Amino acid sequence: MDLGLVDQRENVPFAFTIENGSDNTYTVSEVRKPCTCTNVKLPVGTRIDPHSRFKIVGGLDSIGKRGASSSSILISYRPVGEGKESSNAEFSLPVPLFVDVRPSIEVPREAIRLKADGWTTVVLKSGTEPTFKIHRIATSDPFIRYEVDDGVLGVLTDTFHIRLSLDAQRIDPSLPLDGDFWIELETSAMGDPSIKLPVFLPLPPFSKGRAGP
Repeated sequence: MDLGLVDQRENVPFAFTIENGSDNTYTVSEVRKPCTCTNVKLPVGTRIDPHSRFKIVGGLDSIGKRGASSSSILISYRPVGEGKESSNAEFSLPVPLFVDVRPSIEVPREAIRLKADGWTTVVLKSGTEPTFKIHRIATSDPFIRYEVDDGVLGVLTDTFHIRLSLDAQRIDPSLPLDGDFWIELETSAMGDPSIKLPVFLPLPPFSKGRAGP
């Protein structure tokens, strides 16, 4: 099921129909959703009669999502009948979902590559929202430095520039570099209130250390 191109702040409704073409009666035993952002109105225990069609409605919350993505709803059901064989049998029906989300704020598509001897400039631009504010900035590690111009935080803009670099003096070579590195920006955008951008560290000698206390 293709939900098409939607804005990031939208709650996207969807509906689909399942058909029982057999002579058996089934009940829904489980509905697995891809994430909490997906709502499906299909209670466990719902009865599906023989040779009937059943309409299912739901919605997808697109806040925080960006770009094209795919997922699936998995509906499990059991036959209604007497006997151990019927009660233990279970079947599953996958329902694929496709959506392409237009972001409120345009961000770099690739990981930000830090420099040990200079600054990397990252530009955020307005998307579906004509203007936005950056309220707060945080990083995964203290050796990820950032700079912004004075007075730009908390001010409406259609373009935001932030400069990033690696602070080599804060790296402890005795500790391994593992885990994810990122910079996170708290914004005013309803569709994207928090943006986390992955950060890629430079090659050795900085790839074998982690920031000390």
